[in-house]
Amino acid sequence: MNRICLIFLFTAFFYSVSAQWKPDTIVLKKPYQQINLSKAEINYLTPIYNINKFNIQHGLPNSYITSVVTDRKGYLWFGSSGGGCGRFNGSQFEIFTMSDGLPSNYIQKIFEDRRGRIWAATYGNGIAKFENNKWEAYTDSCGFPGKYVWDIAEDKQGNLWFAIERKGACIYNGKTFKLFTKEDGLCSPNIRCVYCDTEGNIWFGSDGRGVTVLTGNTFKSYTTENGLPDNRVVSVCEWKNAIWLGTYGGGICRFNNNTFTIFDERNGLANNLISSFTPGKTGKLLIATSGGGISVFNGNHFKNYSTLNGLSNDITISACEDDFGNIWTGTYGGGISVIMNNSFTSFNKDKGLPGNVVKCLLETNNGIWMGFSGAGMGLMKGDTVYHYSTQQGLPSDYILAFTKQDENTWWAGSSGSGLLQFGTEGIKQISNWHGLPGNYILSLYSDSKKRLWIGTYGTGFGFLSNDSLLWFTPNQTLHPEFIHSFAEHNDSIYIGTDAGLFYFNNNILQQAATPKEMGEKIKSLMFEIKGRLWIGTSGNGLWVKTGNKFANMPVQGTIPSLNNIESVFQSPDGKIMAGLWNGMIQLIPQNNQDALKFLPEFLEFRIKYFSDNSGFQGYNCLTNSYLIDKQNRLWMGAGQVLIRSDIDAAPFSKKTPYIELIEIRRQFSPIHWKNLIDSGIVKSASYSIGGIPENPSFRYDYNHLTFTIRTAYLNNHKASRIKYRLQGLEHEFSPPTDVYDITYSNIPPGNYCLEVYSINENGITSEKPFQYFFSIRKPWWATTWFLSLVILFTILVVYSIFMYRISLLKKRQKILELKIAQATVEIRDKNDELKQQNDEILAQRDEIESQRDQVTIQKKHIEEIHKDLTDSINYAERIQRSFMATNEVLTAHLKDYFVFFRPKDVVSGDFYWAGKL
Repeated sequence: MNRICLIFLFTAFFYSVSAQWKPDTIVLKKPYQQINLSKAEINYLTPIYNINKFNIQHGLPNSYITSVVTDRKGYLWFGSSGGGCGRFNGSQFEIFTMSDGLPSNYIQKIFEDRRGRIWAATYGNGIAKFENNKWEAYTDSCGFPGKYVWDIAEDKQGNLWFAIERKGACIYNGKTFKLFTKEDGLCSPNIRCVYCDTEGNIWFGSDGRGVTVLTGNTFKSYTTENGLPDNRVVSVCEWKNAIWLGTYGGGICRFNNNTFTIFDERNGLANNLISSFTPGKTGKLLIATSGGGISVFNGNHFKNYSTLNGLSNDITISACEDDFGNIWTGTYGGGISVIMNNSFTSFNKDKGLPGNVVKCLLETNNGIWMGFSGAGMGLMKGDTVYHYSTQQGLPSDYILAFTKQDENTWWAGSSGSGLLQFGTEGIKQISNWHGLPGNYILSLYSDSKKRLWIGTYGTGFGFLSNDSLLWFTPNQTLHPEFIHSFAEHNDSIYIGTDAGLFYFNNNILQQAATPKEMGEKIKSLMFEIKGRLWIGTSGNGLWVKTGNKFANMPVQGTIPSLNNIESVFQSPDGKIMAGLWNGMIQLIPQNNQDALKFLPEFLEFRIKYFSDNSGFQGYNCLTNSYLIDKQNRLWMGAGQVLIRSDIDAAPFSKKTPYIELIEIRRQFSPIHWKNLIDSGIVKSASYSIGGIPENPSFRYDYNHLTFTIRTAYLNNHKASRIKYRLQGLEHEFSPPTDVYDITYSNIPPGNYCLEVYSINENGITSEKPFQYFFSIRKPWWATTWFLSLVILFTILVVYSIFMYRISLLKKRQKILELKIAQATVEIRDKNDELKQQNDEILAQRDEIESQRDQVTIQKKHIEEIHKDLTDSINYAERIQRSFMATNEVLTAHLKDYFVFFRPKDVVSGDFYWAGKL
């Protein structure tokens, strides 16, 4: 027993000693190498906004999009030059052409009226109206006074106005068209645009003759002589309590109090050739230009988007803003571009960044410093980058780590050239020539005691204090190769390595005990405000250490993977950020925010995931490559781009997708409703807008149904989901799914309601479900009337059988009564006869008894005679046999003999005799 205890104590001592890592003390050689940099190379950044592009390969009919507008359901409608028009639900395009009822495939304008009807202005054959899922054309044959229609507007009375080339403008009251021409007061027959303001005035822009306004019955025109910048007025709108006019060549102008105020390229407008403009839903003016892309005007400042920022084409024809703040633009040759309203902007080498791979970031009083893998360093000031590389005297082009020691001193770690100190005395280099154990620096950290912690590749780690290094060199027991990160809490320094988690306290370094499931490959560390240690691992996800307890964040919601956490950090407002291989996550404190309650939950946080679908354009976030600057903007190195995000401005959508039913199929085959209704297979009183009957009643054998649901959601349709149930058949809703074909087989007869909820990318569910009522009729043999007839018939049959049985029984009763009467008479006769016979039998019995005594006496006498005779015969036989020769005599005298003697009677009349002579 003592031996076992001794072995145990020795083992415990061995592991406690081996878990402690003894450092070396190194005094660095001085002086350090002085680095003098030459003049920086200056680059100018062009931000890349999150702009999605759609073209023919995505479903557009062609690349020439002339009009874009969103409807009240959430669809994006667009018109094209030669390809008809269509709508987009955020995932799929639906195209309409002349084969669907359009009078022409050349569309100039798409417009939604107050009743939700869609109107299309064509260039060549009038107009068309889309209602109840079908098109109705209005051409000259229907009384429409023109072929080439440029614009559509609706006045306060609900009348529609149309701008018609070579004719003027006409008004439609729902029944008739009335044309206004130059003779009526218009400035030109070539009207390019029409607009109805809130005062009820009608504005008409012309192609070369200025603008005309109709007030009541009075026309008044304005030209360049009155202050217009150009007489080609192609767009009019009301914005910020004034009328704005867009001209083709003179920019835009504001008309207020009979005064024109001009805004053009000199004020920041992208281009003076205006195609159209419209007020956005977030209060900004969206200006489509012919050659300069899109300008977004807030009243004081223009923000421009062009092909330099990711737009598909600079010739833009139309623009609109959806409910999420995304700006959609139709381009002439580049299809549709949408400028997503999210907080992410990216930069790369093609747009002025010195290199694509940003390994570290640091903000100083001079600006934001960036360390590149292969491109040296860069100082960002606004949109200008001052670039330093080996060509300017930098020792290495691979700068992998930054840390700030105080307001005047900060450090950079390089791959191959050791440390760089930036301070009031310039730039100094410390390398292995000065005693630094390794020149390949992966991580740096300045603690509260002004010690500089240094993590290397292959040569261990340590800290620099007063020109001395306390260094932990890998040994046979503890030999981490990659030192990725440092974190400080309560005088303890935690070190994340590829060989596990270590901590330094009271001049002792020990390896921390961690769960086996966490693994040993630690990539990032961070102590949050509450003192918990957040640990990002390579391959085993995100962990939180609270005291001696560890919690692992599971994969939840639409997050594809949380295995590889490259960086973890906290924003000033308490959000936890984590950079992944496939995007970024935010852990947002709940703080009783109802909007967050649908997001996945971990600890007291709600998890929001950002990927390319939500604007995060980088995939592989880099280790420790992050920064939250003084403007509360997040910067992250992610693969081949640098990403910037305004944390405070990050949108959070509460709107949910619009739901509609677009098709019902029976056994996966389309249903021809008219044929089925005419034949009585389906019964319905009316059709819905989609052409599907409302509250239909299906025949019993039409009970294998597939319902195709379509949702309209322009923000992040890929991340949206639905859940559903068939009320009347099931109680629980399905799990959220992105499959929009809902199939039910063998639905029993009954009344049903298909209920569908939509769920947006933030997990918010629509307040009310989409409902579609229908019923499955019972087969004729299971209907109430048939069952009633069956029951009635059964009762009649049973009653008839019962009555027939009663009649038979009555007949049988009468027959039995007759038979009983006859039998009674016969029985009486038989009884008398039997009585007589009985008397005779009694008499015969007496006679027989008397005769029996006589017979008995005679029998006895006969028996005595028989006995005497028998005795005489037997005696005679014995006498006869005594004379016959015996076998012994015969055998003694004869060699071969036989005797045949068979007498008829006991005593034979003949017999044989033998004797010796």
